[in-house]
Amino acid sequence: MRSSLLSVVLIFLSTFSYGQSKNLTIKDFYGKWTVTEVVGYADVGAGYPHAKEIIGTVMVISADGITFGGDTCKPNAGFRVVKVDTAVELKLKAGARPSDAELPPKMVTLQGDPCIEVFWFNAHKIEFDDEGVFVRAYRD
Repeated sequence: MRSSLLSVVLIFLSTFSYGQSKNLTIKDFYGKWTVTEVVGYADVGAGYPHAKEIIGTVMVISADGITFGGDTCKPNAGFRVVKVDTAVELKLKAGARPSDAELPPKMVTLQGDPCIEVFWFNAHKIEFDDEGVFVRAYRD
């Protein structure tokens, strides 16, 4: 009984947070975000040494692109906000699983090839993969 109740609560919360994100726009992602925590690693990537290097790094998302670690990426065809199945998205783009990144089954992301894909949690928290290191960043 207890585990089934927990399952219902988790499904409700993931659906609620996913539902809350339905009206996101590209501009919601704009701003300065500081990397404060590492949440996981893809099977192949830069690993722990890179993770230590990027803690404290600022990402700036604007209409012009994404600036991170001194590099600016401009999307080829502009940004778009996309609802994704995280298992499919992570396997395809990072060779990882949602548990590697501590992501729920469904997320809204900011995408703009060839730039970093940004996963939206709320107005103050995002997550992204940099060289196989999954990090969370908080709005400044």
